[in-house]
Formats: sequence, structure tokens, C-alpha cells
Amino acid sequence: TNEEFLVEASINEFIVLPNNDVKIGKVYALENKEPIAKFIIQDWNGNTLVRNIGYFKVQQEFAYNSDGNQVRTTTNAGEISSRIFDYNKRFVTASISNATPADVAYTSFESDNMGGWSFAAFNPIVSGISGTPTGEKCFLMPYNVPEWLGSNVTINKDYILSFWMKNGGSNPIIGGSATLLKSTTVNDWTY
Repeated sequence: TNEEFLVEASINEFIVLPNNDVKIGKVYALENKEPIAKFIIQDWNGNTLVRNIGYFKVQQEFAYNSDGNQVRTTTNAGEISSRIFDYNKRFVTASISNATPADVAYTSFESDNMGGWSFAAFNPIVSGISGTPTGEKCFLMPYNVPEWLGSNVTINKDYILSFWMKNGGSNPIIGGSATLLKSTTVNDWTY
């Protein structure tokens, strides 16, 4: 016979972002245990990207921020990975598993992007504190954690907050509960 079969296939669905970047929005793949006759999948049609949704399933879906950076990937198994960009919004400074971008924050305090943190009344980033273990700048904690976590905090949800604290500093968690686990000490700073 001259019948044609499809053995393997993938489809990339592109989207146009508000900044006019063109990026992959979804990746589909053929899911079938045996070859499929072409007449079942149907001929190529420029108006229909996925010609038979019964056989092509979404494998990955991507979300982007206003700068066109890929900030979230969701797989067909429901796994979520997120990324935070810094240094003129060009470099990934944190990759996170099992959380959406709205649920995470990270910054080294060395650049202009606060990585999801929110500082209201003043700029708590200072330089010149001796012995800081990871850079030239650090964060002064005059407020309790929920006030400077900003809109990323969901009440009654567990979070992991990791930081270096100058020895002799007090617990920054007020208005909630926390288990402080100390790991290592460098130059009078404890992680």
C-alpha cells in the first residue's frame, strides 16, 4: 500500500508578547504507542496548528515577564519551575522548582532589581558592613518579614527563608512562627 503513517511529531506554538517578542508558548508532542495513519491526523492546514488534539498533547507551557524573559515552565506532569532575572533583567539569578513566580523572591542586593521583594518606606540596602560573606551590600532588617515580603506572601502558607545574619542579630520573623536552622559561619555571619 501507499498509505502514509506518522511515527513521531512535535509542534511548537508561538506567541507574541506585549513587547512584540515572539516566543514559544506551548510544545505539543504526538502520544501514541503505534504509528498513526496520515488520514487520521489529517493533512497539514495553515489555519489549524494541532490537527488532532486526541493525539497531540501539551508537553510544556511557558510564561514570560514584560521583558520577554521566560519566568515559568509547566510540564504535562504538572511540574512547575520558575526563574528570577536580575542584572539589568538579563541573567537568571535564581531557579526554583515547584513554585510559581508569584510565590518566590530572591535577590543578592547587589543590583537594581529586588527579585520579588518589596521595600516600602525606605531603602534598606547598605554598603560598608564589614565581612559580608556574599557581596558588598546587605539588607538591614528594621521591620518584620511580612512587611518587606510584600505582595508575594500568602497568609497561612509555609515558606523557606534563607539568609546570612550577622552574629548577635535577632530573629527577623515577627507575627508568625519560624524554625531557625543554622548552617555555617563566615566572618561573624551565620547562614
